[in-house]
Amino acid sequence: MKKQVSMSTGLNWVERILKLAKTYSFLDIVKALVILLFAGYTLMFTVNPSYIFKKYDETKKEEHTIELSNRINNSAIINTELENLLHLSGADRAFVIEFHNSIKSIEGFPYAYGSMNYEVVRDSIEYVSDEYSNFSLTKYNMIPYMFKNSLYVGNVSAIKPIDNRLHLKFLSNDISEVALIIVEGMELPIGILGLSYDKDSKMPDTQEVKSLLRRETLKISLYLSKQ
Repeated sequence: MKKQVSMSTGLNWVERILKLAKTYSFLDIVKALVILLFAGYTLMFTVNPSYIFKKYDETKKEEHTIELSNRINNSAIINTELENLLHLSGADRAFVIEFHNSIKSIEGFPYAYGSMNYEVVRDSIEYVSDEYSNFSLTKYNMIPYMFKNSLYVGNVSAIKPIDNRLHLKFLSNDISEVALIIVEGMELPIGILGLSYDKDSKMPDTQEVKSLLRRETLKISLYLSKQ
């Protein structure tokens, strides 16, 4: 008996659909179905808005997980690149300073900061990255110089007329020579790639060091931008 009722109900629905097909065009029926579907979703979101926020949170968490994974993978590649650069240049230290924004001023302008997030050193050379963490870029005149000239290779003493603060900082780290180059992002500079030589070391041919930096900065830029 139940089977007969079910078949009868199914036939009634088929008859209704056929009548609709005769009365209205296929396009009109599709439009009506789309409107009904849209109305159903609207009603669901109105009655249960938490669904939207839940989906948003899930999407943001997924994006954060992907970004974190990319950061970790790219960081390993950058450190490997710095190891190779250290070997080829004969430097005592190879590093990357990343630029970033911090708290905004009362006028809404962001403060510009830098952090030495990547550093590799030769044996017996001390790490100094903790001394270059979240430092204000506006305190160092060398930063505008680098933005304008893009590259600096030479003795630390020659930096004194440009930026005595940085000159003294380098001396406190026993650095005698440096090679610095701006790392360009998609639209703006995103950091500085650098090499340093202590007072017991000697920089090889400066032109060779410049060539090494120019080649390497393209790779570093790629992996920093991917993060």
